[in-house]
Amino acid sequence: MATIGERIRSVRKRRGLTQQGLADLAGISASLIRKLEQDARKDVRLETLRKVAVALKVPTTSLMTRLDAESAHEETLDLWAPVRRALYGLDGQPTEAPTREGLGDALEASMPLWKQDRYSQIAAMLPVMLRDADALVEVDLSQRHVRGRLLHLIGWLMTQTRQFDEAEFALSRAMDDMNDSLDAAATISTHC
Repeated sequence: MATIGERIRSVRKRRGLTQQGLADLAGISASLIRKLEQDARKDVRLETLRKVAVALKVPTTSLMTRLDAESAHEETLDLWAPVRRALYGLDGQPTEAPTREGLGDALEASMPLWKQDRYSQIAAMLPVMLRDADALVEVDLSQRHVRGRLLHLIGWLMTQTRQFDEAEFALSRAMDDMNDSLDAAATISTHC
């Protein structure tokens, strides 16, 4: 089973963060991040671990205990890197304001790709769709269900491509956005 330091390093790298970048986000020193990743700090305080988890946007428990599962291959991680960046909000805002109709149309147009397991084509579309969904929700909270549906699909795909941390994060975000009990049940089913 991976150590706390190995889990921190793994998640930090997948998020595209340096040790200094993580330290800045967590409000702790870069030397402490280095010590944690090297497992030099066996007595890590829960408060410190929580700060790191919040900065990495993962549950604190995922850094403490984790069942080992075979993770995605390197080429899969490379293909999905833009989606992960958008999922964690690291890509900024769209250049023009999205519309509910435009995002809905894009989501509907992508459905044949989902059904045909055309993951590389979906991966190319998702970062833009997710940025648009996030921007749309910032302007109109009533559109959270659209973003929730998209996050549910992303969570499902991340599971299929063995990117379990990102799947968990996407599905947790989807649950926050769901306002329909059937959609929520479907998201819970995917999470399980």
